[in-house]
Amino acid sequence: MAKGTCTAEGCNRPNVGRGFCRNHYEQQRRRHGDKWADERAARPTICSIEDCDEKILSREWCSTHYQRWYNHGDPMTKLDLRGEDIEIRFFAKVQIVENGCWLWMGAIGTKWSYPYFKSDSGKMVLAHRWAYERWVGPIPEGFQLDHFVCETKHCVNPGHVRPVTPRENVLRSDGVTARNAAKTHCIRGHEFSEENTYRTPTTNDRQCRICQRETRRRYKARKRGVY
Repeated sequence: MAKGTCTAEGCNRPNVGRGFCRNHYEQQRRRHGDKWADERAARPTICSIEDCDEKILSREWCSTHYQRWYNHGDPMTKLDLRGEDIEIRFFAKVQIVENGCWLWMGAIGTKWSYPYFKSDSGKMVLAHRWAYERWVGPIPEGFQLDHFVCETKHCVNPGHVRPVTPRENVLRSDGVTARNAAKTHCIRGHEFSEENTYRTPTTNDRQCRICQRETRRRYKARKRGVY
């Protein structure tokens, strides 16, 4: 039986709780509801670490001890790096892997998923930009850092990035803009040659001139009631 399917005999619907699909779960809940409630009541609610009175988040640990285990492999590990040299603080959050990446194990931004690091000024800065400026040199104004070696956002190795313009960085990505820029023909199969390409003044978007002429022809025909 595939993982994640109902454990009831002959049922292959998705598991939603306690190993059962929604229908079988409701049947079992009506049959064993009181027992299940007693089991839930018997579960520990306080962190299992001695002298910790916080509520459980996961693995019988509170949020603090769970995060220590998640970051360092041990819920009792506590790194107090306040006052330490900034490079010691930086490398305490780095895991170096075989391909040379410096994988960031610290704070990750919620919007673009890039690593963040608290600099000497006390401000949170992008960790890969901080590392580049620390060990390579200043980043030209208006430029971004492109992970041209590993293409791993969480890598902070200054040797794996290079300054590029925002446009070059976007075109090297796998976003919509990059995919459209790589197209050589329009959706109707007309080549984007120099003669057949129109660039919009404001956004510099490409448009097919043949398709434009055909669109205008159909519009005029509809206005005349012919098409």
